[in-house]
Amino acid sequence: MLDERQLCARASELGNLVRGGDVILLEGPMGAGKTTFTRALGQGMGVHHPERVRSPTFALCSIHDGPITLWHVDLFRLAGEGPEHRSANAAFEALGLESGALLGSDHVLVVEWSDVWEHVPEGYLRIRIDRVPEHANARVLTIKATGARAGALLHTWTRADGFQ
Repeated sequence: MLDERQLCARASELGNLVRGGDVILLEGPMGAGKTTFTRALGQGMGVHHPERVRSPTFALCSIHDGPITLWHVDLFRLAGEGPEHRSANAAFEALGLESGALLGSDHVLVVEWSDVWEHVPEGYLRIRIDRVPEHANARVLTIKATGARAGALLHTWTRADGFQ
């Protein structure tokens, strides 16, 4: 279990380890801390003005400059079921998610509500953030790596300070 300070510390540590081309997929319920995690990740990456990292729910994508650029995508508005979900595919195409246009070696891509993205790239770090019902301020991270680079990133990150 992590409190908000610990969550931010872990995200900042990850920010120190990421490099251009890394993809981080964030999942979790509303208010779990996905944007807070992304802001702290950006701080660890050294982005200029990490305090400006906010949920891009309505813009869908925000770009934050720094030594490594952070591309922050929020797919919340595209989530849905039934006929309206089909319109999400057009939005994915417009964002470049289906063609891989958002992927690149010059930036880190963080995608909130990534569980609605059907065709994720081959290599990514998936982080699920959940609240702990008995502890209002506690969070639990469930982390999965797919691909060699993401696996190495996860291994290095979780070994830091005995993080589990």
